[in-house]
Amino acid sequence: MKEVTPYQLATLASRIDPERCRTEPGAMLRDAVRFLAGAKYELQRAIQGEKEDEAADEADSEWMDTTRVDWAKGTKEITGEKRRERAARKFTEFVKHQAPGNLSGYKRDGFTLAETYAFRDKFAEWKKQPKGKQGRRISQKDGRLRTELVGLVPRKPQKPA
Repeated sequence: MKEVTPYQLATLASRIDPERCRTEPGAMLRDAVRFLAGAKYELQRAIQGEKEDEAADEADSEWMDTTRVDWAKGTKEITGEKRRERAARKFTEFVKHQAPGNLSGYKRDGFTLAETYAFRDKFAEWKKQPKGKQGRRISQKDGRLRTELVGLVPRKPQKPA
């Protein structure tokens, strides 16, 4: 703050909020001083932050790998369902298709946060896949001829009207 002249401070305050600078100049100057102090702090933090960011990223990844979420909360988080039963049913179906055999470990130990985020993305991709056709099941005893162009054609021609 020793390097900033009063003129520079007033200019900064008027650029931040010109209307308030006209009505409350003292309060706006105090806010500008707080803004400069915060900017100075952020600048120092940015200079030191590059080194600390790497350490913080390692700490975050370690925290994500060690923090566990229980089975019910994890399945809800992964599937996006609110009901525990639906979430567990959908997640077990997903695991049977993706990696069978790993379900008991998750039920016993729960999920790490990293697994939860990874499973959430994989589950969303899996959920988008088409499951199969819906519609009426045609009996094998149905004797109508099937063609791709017309669909179902009667076996016997209809009587003329």
